[in-house]
Amino acid sequence: MEDADIEHFLSHKQVNFKATASKEDAYKGMEFVIIATPIDYDPQTNYFNTTSTEGVITDVLAINPNATLVIKPTLPVGYTPSLRQRFNTENIVFSPEFLREGKTLHDNPYPILLWEHAILKQNSSLHCFSKGR
Repeated sequence: MEDADIEHFLSHKQVNFKATASKEDAYKGMEFVIIATPIDYDPQTNYFNTTSTEGVITDVLAINPNATLVIKPTLPVGYTPSLRQRFNTENIVFSPEFLREGKTLHDNPYPILLWEHAILKQNSSLHCFSKGR
């Protein structure tokens, strides 16, 4: 995928990126961990394969149990509350992606709003995290 806006941003702005293949280096000390793993949907079985997301959650919580995990891929309704219960943490939130190809910078809002509807608790809450400019 090509995105002219991101290419321009990365070549003309000062950025602070660090790449690593080490889970320990990636998750240790992070306040937020964005989980953007593939979720395969099989319309024949009506099943979402969420094993990659669950694997990342397991790894992050083992290394940094205080991190807030922000899940980006599309998930089944009620799945986020079930993850909180299964992993015994409230630090898992869902922030769906609404991105058009080639328009990522325009489609990511400031601040990033994370809306979660906790169906099991019949409770709604709005979490707002703002990225400093």
